[in-house]
Amino acid sequence: AGTSTSTKEPALALSPPSHPTPRTLEILKRLFKEAKPEAPRLIAACAAMTITSLSNLAFPKIIGALIDHFSGLSHGQHGSTRRLVAGAISVFAFGALGSWLRTYLFALSSDGVARRLRKALLLSIMRQDLAFFDQSRTSELISRLHEDVNATATATTGNVQRSYRYINSALGGSCMLISISPRLTLVSLAIVPVMGCGAMAYGRYAKRLTKGLKERVAEAV
Repeated sequence: AGTSTSTKEPALALSPPSHPTPRTLEILKRLFKEAKPEAPRLIAACAAMTITSLSNLAFPKIIGALIDHFSGLSHGQHGSTRRLVAGAISVFAFGALGSWLRTYLFALSSDGVARRLRKALLLSIMRQDLAFFDQSRTSELISRLHEDVNATATATTGNVQRSYRYINSALGGSCMLISISPRLTLVSLAIVPVMGCGAMAYGRYAKRLTKGLKERVAEAV
């Protein structure tokens, strides 16, 4: 019996997780399933973000047109002063409205996902037996209900927001640079891989620091 135990323990200790990728995909599917009821708000928020991005991209063009008009360089190409100023104010107003709608709708979506996750987690904790509460500390459970749920909700909505904003900025900025100067576009795109690698390295480092901070807070409480 002792020989069989000694032969089985090393196999269990040394065997790593065989396929972590399907597990990760399963978690992502569950997260997006929790965010599915927020799809209308997320779509509306992305549309508002598109309006904001377009207004931001049009800002240099509008400022250039105003400078040319008031300095007398446009020679009446942009129409009357009142029409030009009214168009600029309209573009800025639509951009401000889109920015407010984007922030408001993404915040509502994140709160909705966090509410459903917190409710499901609380019901799961309440269904556990007494031995579970003997082994788990109250501070750790509170940390899971508050910080981890908020982090998960941010992962499902905040990452969508950032990804869509980066895509809008990259495509819109590239198209504008290409229309102005193709050579300048090539120079700008050459810097992107260097900046991207640095941002990814710093993001992983910050993630490790945040995880360690949460663990120490749970231990201290």
